[in-house]
Amino acid sequence: MGAGSEVNQKQFVAFRAYWTPDREAQDLEDDMAQFGLADTWLDAKQVVDADQELCRYMQLIESNTLVETVSKSDPIWLGSFKPVKVAQELVSKVNGVYDWDRNLDDSRPVTRQRPTLLKVNLYPEPATHEYTATDYWENNLLLQRMKKRRVIISQDRHQLFITMATYDDAYAKYLAGETPPKSYLKLASYGPYKITDHKHMYCFAHAVVALAMAADDVLS
Repeated sequence: MGAGSEVNQKQFVAFRAYWTPDREAQDLEDDMAQFGLADTWLDAKQVVDADQELCRYMQLIESNTLVETVSKSDPIWLGSFKPVKVAQELVSKVNGVYDWDRNLDDSRPVTRQRPTLLKVNLYPEPATHEYTATDYWENNLLLQRMKKRRVIISQDRHQLFITMATYDDAYAKYLAGETPPKSYLKLASYGPYKITDHKHMYCFAHAVVALAMAADDVLS
């Protein structure tokens, strides 16, 4: 099947993947049980609420405060979240103007670039390797043990998306070339989580921590 970055339209159809109607960012909490997050959701909230640096990071977002105006001696110094805020400030600035200083219309329909499922970086940059579809499913220990669920986190400038993917045994065998097509990969996309909205980023942090804790449970 080849590398995910070289997929053409005909090959994409062969993936037998479909997206359900897009969901709002806050809807992931309603759907957490079907993605195996029910056991970690409350614990993740406690972790997020207890992280003081994360709380200060949220404060800077809420007040539209630039990192460069905050010193290490400042009570709202965000510590390890400084690189995150700096990067987000860079993508939130267009033609010298920050999103919160202009009338940014986020009410328009969101055009989402569907992420490729089969491109996997095995090593830190610049050394990379792309798996084939069969390699992707068979050779990654974590993926083998994730109970037929995958997660894709993507970003479109100032907006983040969490896409949950589910499949069955028949689909895995189809990708491995063992059986004719009998089922589909189902994807549900949640978002956008706007990086300039502290409430959105709180929900995003909560979801990511819950996902990380669920993955840790799989490996333990």
